[in-house]
Amino acid sequence: MPPAVTPPPGLSAAATAACTKVTAALPATLAGQPRRTTRPGSPLTAAYGYPAITLRCGVREPGPSPDLDCMSGGTVDWIVVPQTGSTLLVSFARTPAVELVVPGAYATAPLQALDAAVRTTAERGTGCTDVVPAG
Repeated sequence: MPPAVTPPPGLSAAATAACTKVTAALPATLAGQPRRTTRPGSPLTAAYGYPAITLRCGVREPGPSPDLDCMSGGTVDWIVVPQTGSTLLVSFARTPAVELVVPGAYATAPLQALDAAVRTTAERGTGCTDVVPAG
């Protein structure tokens, strides 16, 4: 059964078009795992592997926070939000924002592999000032 990944609600037509461009540019595999369909099917979401690494485009854009780490995945910076059993990352200084949830079963977050797709979003301001090395 495809993983449940809820698309962000209430996106503008421009944000939906930008997110569709992101998901169309995603790689066929991520962290060695094949891309899967999501439930419900949406051009705003993607999933890979078992357990599923999930992606949602069009989530709320994070603001700077001294309490959260920032990682670089190449040209895109990501805010790291602590969670039990997984790592949640949200693209920073990009619109629309992209959310990635990586289950703890994976050693690292595959940010480099997502860079080309996520950098199609518009830059908004400057990236992180303090960056923690990715994986």
